[in-house]
Amino acid sequence: MKIKYILSVIAIVAITKNSFAQYSQDVIRFSGGQTGSTARIKGIGNAGTAIGGDLSSVSGNPAGLGFFTKSELSITPEFNGTKVKATYFGQTITDTKNTGNINHAAFAIYNQ
Repeated sequence: MKIKYILSVIAIVAITKNSFAQYSQDVIRFSGGQTGSTARIKGIGNAGTAIGGDLSSVSGNPAGLGFFTKSELSITPEFNGTKVKATYFGQTITDTKNTGNINHAAFAIYNQ
């Protein structure tokens, strides 16, 4: 009995030896990617997981599709405008970046 226990522990340690937890670089990797959302969800601060009947809540709560009573098309364009002004030892630098994209596009087909 004791030999089986020791062999089991050795096997578990051997299998999990190369397993890793999270690294500090994972913070940047997992915090940057966000799924797109509709204007309705953006209006409530991207806290729309519990809201049903909205196409952007599908990734967080697929049961929300049960609230649809008709087919729906949703397209959410987005424009990001950034202007930065920095001063360092008397030197002033200004940078502007404008980007546009389609943040969210989805189509739900209702079939009774």
